[in-house]
Amino acid sequence: MAAKMIIIEEEGEGVSTPESSVIQSHGTKTTITRLVTRRQWSLLDKLMRCDNSDIPIDDEISIGGQNSIPKDLIVHFICRFQAPLYIVVLFEKMYPESFLSFDDMGRYPLHIACAWGNSLDTIKFLVDSYPVAARIQDFHGKCAIHHLCRSFKQHYQDTSSILSNDSIMDIVESLYTAAPMSFNVEDNDGKNALEYAIESDFDMKIIRAMQRACRDTWREMKKRSKNKPHDALQMDLQRIQRDIRNQQISSNYSNTDSRVSKENSPERVPISEGRLDIKDQFAKMA
Repeated sequence: MAAKMIIIEEEGEGVSTPESSVIQSHGTKTTITRLVTRRQWSLLDKLMRCDNSDIPIDDEISIGGQNSIPKDLIVHFICRFQAPLYIVVLFEKMYPESFLSFDDMGRYPLHIACAWGNSLDTIKFLVDSYPVAARIQDFHGKCAIHHLCRSFKQHYQDTSSILSNDSIMDIVESLYTAAPMSFNVEDNDGKNALEYAIESDFDMKIIRAMQRACRDTWREMKKRSKNKPHDALQMDLQRIQRDIRNQQISSNYSNTDSRVSKENSPERVPISEGRLDIKDQFAKMA
């Protein structure tokens, strides 16, 4: 079950602090959230893997408070601070329920990762681990692709990997494979992902690929609906999205232990090469 939380919205800065001072800094107790906000990833990894380690997620004084971080939202929190892939993988094993939970804005870890410029490998891992999250709109009507196009470039900080247009295209392809119809969905502001991509000055190669993806999805919907007008198709799409969201919310509350198998994830569809056969995926989602 998802608990409410407030994810810090200000951009954080890494703090270069010796490991010993993190453990005993001014007598404060080491917590996961403190190490995450300081981006002390190596120390966090080391402590989490210790057999006798029992690191609390948050300060005891914060537990139960408005800003406390419950365990079912801890992956959201580490994605907000651009945790490296090895940390995300570790937390998937330790807090699997977090991958199946949404925060008080209706966002899954994938939404946060796309919005806050996580590494390319991390986003692809989240898509592969839980592809249904790519289909779900948050409470502002945004799917993961909306967040990617709106603010990914703005927050990207991974100094170990150059942010190339091919890398962004790779993520776009992953999201399209998992959720083709999300590219055509309009958020609460009446914008689709393509409009955000144009506003964010995405490369024209990516823009054209997204245009083709949107076009082919509409064509498939029109074919299956026996040539309904566009407005009617848009209403059908919004209805499908609402059904997906409601079904997932019910699933979260009734079966938080269920997982989506990686073996059942759809095959990658490289939209940059024009292979846009989404019939099977569309049939499963409709």
